[in-house]
Amino acid sequence: MNILSPLPFIGLAVISFCTIVIPANAGTIDVQFAGSYSSTCGNNTTSCSNPAQVGAAYVGSPGDQWNYFNTASGTASLVDATGSASGTSISFSSDGFFSPYTDGTLTNNFYSTPYANLFGGYLGSYNQNGIHITLSGLNVGQAYTLYTYSEQDGMSNAGRSMDVTANGVTKNDTQGGEGSFVAGSTYLQFNGVADAQGRVNIAVSTVLAESDLNGLQLVTTTPEPSGMALLGMGMLSLTGLLRKRFGR
Repeated sequence: MNILSPLPFIGLAVISFCTIVIPANAGTIDVQFAGSYSSTCGNNTTSCSNPAQVGAAYVGSPGDQWNYFNTASGTASLVDATGSASGTSISFSSDGFFSPYTDGTLTNNFYSTPYANLFGGYLGSYNQNGIHITLSGLNVGQAYTLYTYSEQDGMSNAGRSMDVTANGVTKNDTQGGEGSFVAGSTYLQFNGVADAQGRVNIAVSTVLAESDLNGLQLVTTTPEPSGMALLGMGMLSLTGLLRKRFGR
């Protein structure tokens, strides 16, 4: 028997298998923690409210939509960056929500950038209560990339620092206030998987002065069921060809 004769059949099956592309749903959820300020604002008005962010932050695209929260705590369903229901929900708590000088001056060093609204307001914590956020409704073991955002109050000379923990991984944010995206200073990046309940648990604790959290982005990728079905069909085709060739 010519042992090379099965190769064309196997090669054809392998090519068919390799050309089965498993697409993925890449989803981005944007969350903005806004605020209000009732004292004199930077534009000399007596009441400020933080506008909603639109578009990208460290990741994203122009026109992306943000989930907007103007409260210290709450629970809600979230939409993705296209405005469609994401199946993910959020619950959060903090000591308060703030938006000093939200006209985009003084304390917001991002004021001249497209990200001024995102960095205008924030959840704040001054004590041991901290900031707690739970994102739920993900698949168990769902891979994600999480970005958290924070900028130091530009009126404070003391400096601020906080620890952010996402599903057991802790990183420090110095809240440097540079007015640009600087890892470990104005944003943190976490790569992980959802826990056994399909959740991402985020905890923020103060290291120095106070903790300020402006918002976050959650990026997930999930194989499509149709792609997995095509993969199974490819494997069945390969098995069938081999059986037919060898008469088994």
